[in-house]
Amino acid sequence: MWRKQGGKTLKIGDLVKDTSTGDVVMIVGLKPTYTDHLGDYAVWDFKVLNEGRLYNVDADDLEALGGSNS
Repeated sequence: MWRKQGGKTLKIGDLVKDTSTGDVVMIVGLKPTYTDHLGDYAVWDFKVLNEGRLYNVDADDLEALGGSNS
């Protein structure tokens, strides 16, 4: 679980708004990582699902939807 600004706890299965796209997405993973062919390493806060597409985002780009988060 991840504590978001405003005291909301975001967790796998929550529906949230991706503020960079305006889309409602589902959190499907925590702390996803990526290493490119040069060895550069990146870590995001969440892996999300939107219309069959998976992508990684940071907590600052997500907004909890009313009623879906603790």
